[in-house]
Amino acid sequence: MKDWLFLMANLFLLFALPLFSSGQAIHDTLVPADTIKKQTFSIFLNKSIVDHIDTARKTTLIPTFFRPHSLKFKSLTTVETHSRNKDWAFLILFTCFGLFVWMQFYFQKRLDQIIKAFLTGRYFNQLLRAGDVYNERLTVNLFLIFILTVPLFIFEINYYYRIVPIPEMPFGNLILYAIFMAIVLVFYGSKILVLHVSGVIFKTNELTAEYILTHFVFNLIEGLLLVPLLLILIATSSLLVLDLVILVLIVASGYRLLRGLLIGLRESKYSIFYLVIFFITVEILPLLVFWKLLQKNYPV
Repeated sequence: MKDWLFLMANLFLLFALPLFSSGQAIHDTLVPADTIKKQTFSIFLNKSIVDHIDTARKTTLIPTFFRPHSLKFKSLTTVETHSRNKDWAFLILFTCFGLFVWMQFYFQKRLDQIIKAFLTGRYFNQLLRAGDVYNERLTVNLFLIFILTVPLFIFEINYYYRIVPIPEMPFGNLILYAIFMAIVLVFYGSKILVLHVSGVIFKTNELTAEYILTHFVFNLIEGLLLVPLLLILIATSSLLVLDLVILVLIVASGYRLLRGLLIGLRESKYSIFYLVIFFITVEILPLLVFWKLLQKNYPV
C-alpha cells in the first residue's frame, strides 16, 4: 500500500508540477530551472527523478495564447490634458439661438433687410428709412448676441492656445469669459468714439455715420454667424473647426474693410493713400497693439 501511494505521488509531481508553474509565463519562453526548489519535494522523490524534472523544465517550451510584440520603446512623454465644463458655454449658445428664433418669428422682414444690407450696400438707405436702427428691439437683441458670442470665441482661442491662464478658482472659466466680454465692450466703444471724433475733425459726419452703421451691421451678422460655428467648435473640440471659424471671420472682416474703403472713396477731397492710412490706424493697429501686449505679458 505504501509503495502504491509513493508511486502515485511521484507521478503527480512529475507531470502536474510543471503545469502549475507554467501559469507564471505570459509568452513562449524557456522556464528557468532555479524556480523549482528541490528541497520542497525531495522528501517524496529521489535524486534521479528531481534531476529528470530539472532537465525537462530546461528544454520544454510552454505554449501560450499571447505572443510578444516587436515594437521598440523609444521614450516616455506626458501630455497635459485640460478638462472643462462645457455646460455654461452651451447655455450661452442656447440663449443666443433662442433670441434668434424669437427675432425670426416676430421681425423676419426687418432681419432680412439687415442681412441684405450686410451683403450689399444699396440696401442701407432702405434700412435707414425703415426706422432707427440702433434703438430697435431687433438690433438690440442682435447686438446682445454679438456681445455674448465674440467673448466666447476669444475664450475658445485662448483655451486651445493657452495665451492667458484660466484662473484656478471656482467659476474660473466664467470669470475669464467676463473679462473678455469687458475687453470687447471697451474696445468696441473706444472704436466708435474714435470714428465719431474723426468725423467731426475731418467734417465728414455723413460718411462717418454710414461707415459706423456698416460696421454695426457687420458686427450683428458676425455674431449670428458665430452661433452655429461655436456650437460645432465646442461640440467637436477640433482645431480644424477653430481654424475654419477664424478663416470665416477674416473673410468677413476683409469684406467689411472693402465696404468701408468704398464709402471713403465717395469723398473726392481725400486721396486713397490717406484712406488706407486711416483704415490701418483705426481697424488694424489696435489689434496689433493688443496682440503685442498679450505676447509681452503672456508669451505663447
